[in-house]
Amino acid sequence: NRTTIELTKQDDEWVITSPITAPGNSSRIELLLSLLSQPISSQQTISPQTPLTKFGINDQSSQLILNQHQFTFGDTNTIDQNRYILHNNTLYLINDNIHPLLNTSVTSFIDNQIIPQNEIIAELTLPIYQTGTLSTQITTLTNQGDIWHNEFLDDNEKLKQIITNWQNAKALQVLPAASLNDINWPDQPNFIAETDKQSLQFTMILNDTMLLLKNPQTNLVYQLPKQNSEQLLISNE
Repeated sequence: NRTTIELTKQDDEWVITSPITAPGNSSRIELLLSLLSQPISSQQTISPQTPLTKFGINDQSSQLILNQHQFTFGDTNTIDQNRYILHNNTLYLINDNIHPLLNTSVTSFIDNQIIPQNEIIAELTLPIYQTGTLSTQITTLTNQGDIWHNEFLDDNEKLKQIITNWQNAKALQVLPAASLNDINWPDQPNFIAETDKQSLQFTMILNDTMLLLKNPQTNLVYQLPKQNSEQLLISNE
């Protein structure tokens, strides 16, 4: 059975509304919308007698609905590899690069940026990094007059780089927390990013391969490579 994924634009931001609620990955959604601007190689009007299965269109075909417009994806043409797409009783042959995206899971459409792109970090609280592990001790990076301060690292340029690294950090993968088992998350948030628009709170752990951040409000887990820890965290050693 195929999963129906619903995406809605709310206040200029894309949001996944079903089967989960999560911020949408705008670049992937824009790729879906690019279907409307793809060049058409040919088109033909179909009739009830048109053998659509000949073009790979059947009950199991992938579908994309943009507002009220339905597009059904068939096979590719053996000559030019363009794809047959049915829309409004017309069969189009189109240069298609989005079909693989229609066969991915809903997690592929979740925005993988940890700090929203239109927000600026004003203060950052995070765990201390100690030789490949996270301490239960936390520390805060504060900004005063465009100078960053921290009790363990008295270097504005290095602190500024840590802030920039978090500002641009993107997860390799974003998953619902329910899909990850046997993880002992901290009881309280230990990663807090105060931005110019909101307070973002996460629980963070470090395992053998990944730096994991869970947003308790959305129950989404952001996975970053463990080797990024030294560029994202502060050590007291």
